Amino acid sequence: MIDVKTRRVFLRRTECESCTLRDLYAGNVVAILCRHLRIVGYADTQTAAFLGPKHERTWTSTTRLRIFRRVRHGSQRVPVLFQAFFAALGAMVVIVYFVDEGSLPAVVLLVNDTFCCEEEAYRLFSSADPTLDPCDNFTAYVCGSLPAQGTQDVLDSARIRFEAEVFQRTQQTRKEESSHFLAVLYSGCVNALWNHDALVQEVTEAIIDMTYIKPVENDVMAVWNYFFFVASVVQVPAPVQVILCGTSGETVLNISYASQPLGGTASVHATLDASLQVFNANFKTNVTNNDVLAFHSSLAGKSAAVGCIAVVVPIANLSNVLPSLRQTVLRRLLLRYRGTYSEGDVHVNGAANIEALFSALKSVPAAGIAYLVTQCTLSAVDSLASFDHFRQLPSTRSFNRCQALCYEMSLTWHRLHAQRLTDPTRDAYVVELFENVRSAVVGDISTGDVFREDEKRLALGVVSSKQLLVPSYLLLNEFPLPKASSTRSFARNFLEGRDYQRSVLAWAQREFGIEWHHDSSALFEALVDVGGEYIYVAPLHYETLHFDGPPSTQILDMATYGIEVARVLWEAALNTVTTESPAERWREGTLRGLFMEWFCLRGDENLAAMALSLAVASVRSALDRNDWLTLKAVGAPWEVSEARLFYMRLARSLCMRPVDGHGVKDFISAALMFAGDFGAAFACPQGSKMMTRRECPTPVRLDALALTRGRAA
Repeated sequence: MIDVKTRRVFLRRTECESCTLRDLYAGNVVAILCRHLRIVGYADTQTAAFLGPKHERTWTSTTRLRIFRRVRHGSQRVPVLFQAFFAALGAMVVIVYFVDEGSLPAVVLLVNDTFCCEEEAYRLFSSADPTLDPCDNFTAYVCGSLPAQGTQDVLDSARIRFEAEVFQRTQQTRKEESSHFLAVLYSGCVNALWNHDALVQEVTEAIIDMTYIKPVENDVMAVWNYFFFVASVVQVPAPVQVILCGTSGETVLNISYASQPLGGTASVHATLDASLQVFNANFKTNVTNNDVLAFHSSLAGKSAAVGCIAVVVPIANLSNVLPSLRQTVLRRLLLRYRGTYSEGDVHVNGAANIEALFSALKSVPAAGIAYLVTQCTLSAVDSLASFDHFRQLPSTRSFNRCQALCYEMSLTWHRLHAQRLTDPTRDAYVVELFENVRSAVVGDISTGDVFREDEKRLALGVVSSKQLLVPSYLLLNEFPLPKASSTRSFARNFLEGRDYQRSVLAWAQREFGIEWHHDSSALFEALVDVGGEYIYVAPLHYETLHFDGPPSTQILDMATYGIEVARVLWEAALNTVTTESPAERWREGTLRGLFMEWFCLRGDENLAAMALSLAVASVRSALDRNDWLTLKAVGAPWEVSEARLFYMRLARSLCMRPVDGHGVKDFISAALMFAGDFGAAFACPQGSKMMTRRECPTPVRLDALALTRGRAA
């Protein structure tokens, strides 16, 4: 805001919650910071187009012709006349082209060349790069860095959506909106990221144009559900699970492909024939076993990444028509958001040859449209409606990983829009999400298979507390928390999506003054990462409910399950990794102890007992291998001194907890003896060798007991 009287800027980047956008128009009086201000005008035409009344938002207010009123010097009139001439020429070309062709993309291209709006689009999208390959990153090619901003920074994504909505309100009719390149590009990117209706519409129109099937009662979502296949491709040759759902959720076709093409037994043929009969009856088509087997063979011979692939499959010939449908959908999306269509050819800004793009997509069956679907609908997937068909699939190891990936795709959308759900719906979603992820984790752990090198982080890292932190975030919104605790602010940042490992190290260093460096194998990192996250989620649930009354049984069950999963993962890490140095083991054990201490100080009696037993068992396992002798031999005084002090402090904290009950006294005694033995083993050097606990003088062990002499009995 500019103060007209003093001719200076009055407010710059000041948040005013009491003032809304609808109050900012010329002639109105607004109250800002206890001052009554009268708005007398707008500084430029863009502000007038955003904030002015409806009768002021005319065609002249959104063009550069209004700049004549701001010209004060004669030297500025020459470029202004050029701009006015090109604006009038562009308007005449638009009108002529609308009369002749009526094609939207060509008008977009002409307006783009006339008004030079592409630089403005780059400024709004930060880094829109038309030189990128659409096969590698379609969303970055169309929208620049908008997808990264929308998924990583909630505030920035909200700002982008708000600006898009405001910009769309400045347009009067559909023709005016389509004739402006920036409006089309802006609305196209936002629709592709935050609303999958545009993608559904393009897929539907492509299917209708190919005349393989007509929509049932012109229902867009019905056509989308009919043609939305989900394939879990894990190995090569790939076992594929395919399911086709109807409008009301019924299973139309459910075929499980083995590693070899179907055709081994009569029962398999009978099942396939029965499914195809229902399929052909619903779609009025004639799909045979050969069509299905041809589609399977086209997938089985290619190397595919692990994950969930969305495949849009036509009806007539699954092996031959799929590439043409993929080209049609991609062509339509490119035309909608970026290019122009003329005489059957596609001309895309920044792309030399669009046919090279289609040739690249032909080499990978079903991957092009799958990647396009997952990229454009990454933040717009609604798991409450889209994952209904997943429940009908069997719970296999490969499907569990695919399911976990799909749930991870929908986290951003539900985290941003969780407040829109009602309480019963939100509670049901939390329970359903937790149970599905729980079954996926248990399914992966219970198989006991040996993971391949490229599957280690995927199998363990994906199924992590990212799936559990969204329910935690929803629960945190339901219960008010004090703002003075550093651990709760860390929990807030943790739930907002910050980097887990860096936040943990910063928090541990701030709270306990301990640094931790981890440089180990990928499997060990995945195990430690997942176990640490689960062990963190359990006390978070309890601490959330601790200040508002006793916790419910469901929350305690979730916390108990988090401890159980952490215990399994820690034991797997301890038994699997045998090449780690003793120094790395002690660093990992110390960080693990930090979580245990914090949990024991804030959890209930049973969970504290489980956490303490895990801490004692893990460090005792390391002591049994005589790693402390190796530590002393290689010269690691930091690990020796810090570990001794830490575990003595852990015993003191456990003993000073105001908790009494069955079993706690035994654990307190065990912790004291363990701290005394541990301190005696590390704190009694004589010359160049280390003494055992029996050779060590008694004052060190007595010092550990003297810390809590009053409560030990």
